[in-house]
Amino acid sequence: MKNTERKGLLALVGIGLGALAFFGYKRMPKQRKDQLKAKVNETTAKIRETGKEVKDSIANSYQNAKGETQTQVNDLTS
Repeated sequence: MKNTERKGLLALVGIGLGALAFFGYKRMPKQRKDQLKAKVNETTAKIRETGKEVKDSIANSYQNAKGETQTQVNDLTS
């Protein structure tokens, strides 16, 4: 099987699974939909919180490295 044929087959499988998920969601009872929405919202909040923590950690590391570099430059020039 060629690489392009494999990619095409995977695309068709992905489309089929997406359609199956869509129709499964449409047929789902309202209570189950609400539970699913709540879980998605909770997961989204956790991902955002983790992203913010990573961003803050990177910013702190950058500021520390910048300060150390400036200190070393000042030591070398004095």
